[in-house]
Amino acid sequence: MSLMDRFPLPGQTRFFTLRLARVGSRLLVDHIADLRAAWAAMVADHPTVCGAMVVLPDHLHAVLTLPPGPRAVSVRWSQLRRDFAGRVAPRRPKQSGSPRS
Repeated sequence: MSLMDRFPLPGQTRFFTLRLARVGSRLLVDHIADLRAAWAAMVADHPTVCGAMVVLPDHLHAVLTLPPGPRAVSVRWSQLRRDFAGRVAPRRPKQSGSPRS
């Protein structure tokens, strides 16, 4: 996902667009419960006021008020992206410890 915010001003209300790397993907709407869980975890760690959010298949728009600080924006979006990706990443079956014959 890429974040488009040209001039972040921490402590002010801002409009953000977060896009998936693959245009046309339906990942956000197909895994909306995972996105909600990742959002809730991020807000629990880093309080954020969300005035509005629109989730579309391959991107989302949000109006957020963040506290002052030099990394307020990047910390929140990085955690959301990492958590969401971890929730929807394909799960590989565990390898058995037995050697091949």
